[in-house]
Amino acid sequence: MKQIILKSLAVMALFTASASADVVINLTGSTAYRAATHAAIIASLTSPTYAYNEVTASDGLNKATYAIFKGTSGGENIIVRVFWAGSVEGVQYPSSGATINKFIPTSQSTAASPGTNLGNTTYTDGGVVHAGMSDVYKASAGYPNADLEDTRVGVCPFVFISHPNAPFANINPQQMKLVYAQGYAFLSNFIPGGSTTAPVYGCGRNADSGTRITCLAESGYGYTNPVNQYTAAVNSTDTLSFSINSPANNGASSGSTMAKTLIRNSSDAVGWGIGYCGVADIQGANDVLTFNGVPYSTDNVKNGSYTLWGYEHLFVAAAVRDASAGDDLIRKTWINVMKAAIIANPSASLGVKMADMTVSRAGDGAPITNDF
Repeated sequence: MKQIILKSLAVMALFTASASADVVINLTGSTAYRAATHAAIIASLTSPTYAYNEVTASDGLNKATYAIFKGTSGGENIIVRVFWAGSVEGVQYPSSGATINKFIPTSQSTAASPGTNLGNTTYTDGGVVHAGMSDVYKASAGYPNADLEDTRVGVCPFVFISHPNAPFANINPQQMKLVYAQGYAFLSNFIPGGSTTAPVYGCGRNADSGTRITCLAESGYGYTNPVNQYTAAVNSTDTLSFSINSPANNGASSGSTMAKTLIRNSSDAVGWGIGYCGVADIQGANDVLTFNGVPYSTDNVKNGSYTLWGYEHLFVAAAVRDASAGDDLIRKTWINVMKAAIIANPSASLGVKMADMTVSRAGDGAPITNDF
């Protein structure tokens, strides 16, 4: 009898320890949709607390590269760690099953809103990625056969931006191809009577970016073709200048990083810069250009007149998708809750709801068709 009681107590202790253990969920992917994802994570946790890195003062949570969220859901202690690397990694990492050393340690202390600001810090804690966000389809990311659950959770609009005092207001696909093929065009290519010597430099994202893939696909340039891109910078004497990236095909790791380089006034003598980013990454001083003569608005995305957009995909790793027990089942259950929160997101600044669209497209940069 004593042995039976002892065994029962041991089993109960094991169950209690298991029930109270933290379940860690690692996410990565698109920087363009991170604000919407952060909002959904917070909405999917009871008593959420969080911490995040901040590269530039006042960036806040939704410009962070690394973040960690803690709370409960369904009686489970949940820790969600995110590393926003780009849409390509949002497909690659959850399909590979490999450990990536890009997360904040689970021991990091967190706080209720507005969270704990960790400053300009990078992190190298390891973990397998359970799900990824991507602005593009698997094939566009270079992994057409990745074994992942794919759910389109929203529409991610993109914009072209320039300096606050930019003398042009529009960019069309032909101008975009001219700029990014050689790295620059001239002001005369954008406005009648414009200078034939004042350059208009193309700034942009790295090759892992879904924003870049979508914009190159939409213009007809081709997202697999290399580009030439510049970076705007301000030196110690407060002088704005442009320099070709090294290598020229490279670019910024996030949309907000790129957008910050175009918040200052410029001139014909210095040259003008244009760049592309998700709407959540626009900086207050950026001049938002019309695309092919159509201004960005959620209504123009919904009706198909503004075409610079792609679907936001939530890709779930096969081990989580197929789980029927254990921590992976807890992860699967929670990710489904988060998925529903993203799909229901009503904020125009964080994307467009699928249910609000009256048009659709079959792929990145594909023709738009009516749904009525």
